Amino acid sequence: MPISYSEESLKVAVIAADRLFVDALPSDGEIDHEFSKRFTRRMNKLIRTYSSGKANIKSHIGRKRLIAILAAVIMAFSMALSVSAVRESIYKFVSQVYQKYTQIFFSQTSSSSHIESLIFEANIPSYIPDGFQLVHQEKNDMMMLEYEKGKDFISYDQEPLENVSTRINTEGVKIENTKLNGAPAQYYSNKGIQNLIWYDDHYMYTVSSTLDRKTVFQIAESIPLKKKIKNPHNFCHKKPL
Repeated sequence: MPISYSEESLKVAVIAADRLFVDALPSDGEIDHEFSKRFTRRMNKLIRTYSSGKANIKSHIGRKRLIAILAAVIMAFSMALSVSAVRESIYKFVSQVYQKYTQIFFSQTSSSSHIESLIFEANIPSYIPDGFQLVHQEKNDMMMLEYEKGKDFISYDQEPLENVSTRINTEGVKIENTKLNGAPAQYYSNKGIQNLIWYDDHYMYTVSSTLDRKTVFQIAESIPLKKKIKNPHNFCHKKPL
């Protein structure tokens, strides 16, 4: 004989199950985990911002920076790319265009499974418009620079091509295929943020800013390429079936 439960009894059961789950969680003292310095620094910055009552003042640029980061490099994960055994490893940019976003990733022309070790070498822009101050810098296996001037900002990222995938919000956005210092590049503007993405034989570069298109290109052109690709591939768009 089937057993029936009323909506109220099911609600009580769910609440009881939730409490059992919460009670089973370890206490703060029992959790043995050390957060990264980057995570701790950003959390402390958020706490200071909201504790000081300055959240509303900085929310405008905070939202813009968040949009730029989400639009330029929202998701980075391992793609298990194998590096070519030959010295001239050639990558191509592939974009899979969906209704509201574009997935950009790198694929290789070589099927070799040889892994080439690469020591990260930072390429820093030599041109930044007057008045901008460097407010954040990170360098480990990637380079991240953030500049601010009032409500405007410039964000620069450099990452190895290996293990890089980028998803950008392209709802109502037209992506422009172009060149930058002879390298394949893509430019797009989204919600007041100008974004430029390009790559050489080893790295992917991204410049995002509230400044105009011309200035974004000037900043990008001041960044030396690690090595120019002899036979660069154009960006390829693949629409899903």
